[in-house]
Amino acid sequence: MDIYFSIAVFLIGLGVGSFLNYSIEKLEKRDSFESSEKYPVVHIATALVFLFSFLHYFPFTGFMGVLEFIFTLIILSFLVFLFFYDLRHFIIPNEIIYPAIFITVAYLAVVGYFEGLSFVLGNVISAVGAFLFFLFIYYITKQKGMGFGDVRYSFFMGLFLGFPGILVGLFFSFLIGAIIGSGLIICGKKGRKSEVPFGPFLITGTLLAWFYGEEIMSLYLNFYV
Repeated sequence: MDIYFSIAVFLIGLGVGSFLNYSIEKLEKRDSFESSEKYPVVHIATALVFLFSFLHYFPFTGFMGVLEFIFTLIILSFLVFLFFYDLRHFIIPNEIIYPAIFITVAYLAVVGYFEGLSFVLGNVISAVGAFLFFLFIYYITKQKGMGFGDVRYSFFMGLFLGFPGILVGLFFSFLIGAIIGSGLIICGKKGRKSEVPFGPFLITGTLLAWFYGEEIMSLYLNFYV
């Protein structure tokens, strides 16, 4: 039975990926960007992250488990869109990040009703803290270290991950960004002053923290404490 559910979720992911491709095309045309040749990549990426999420959550632990799974699939759809759009155009569109924030707030409101407001408060504090941290970097680097879209994303990231997940997410975002950025410079693909979209690294860090944040923090505390 699990294999049939897995296939169904994978096929749903392909369908959502098709919709994301259409949405990316539409936004590119509106912003006068040349349409990209990445359609199969978006399809497959969406299907794979949907399947991975299903395998991660199944079997579901009651109503809250199902709710978290559905919420995760919705957010994953936004993140796949943002990953490929920012990778190509160096832009995190407001049309995507604001709905992602709104849906996360709605989810937290439901969870807060069942789990208590302290859970929601931790996520809000994480969002504000991440936003102020990125805003500081944005201004201290005179807007050259990152775009304001990254600053907006940091608010969503904190709201989505909460504490201490936001620390894990930011750590891996900067670590992966530094490794890949250095690799591109060493290989001659980029210069020291070349622009590299930071959004894909933030999204990668977000996913690592969302799915493995607790395990990573546990390993860290066991190693150092």
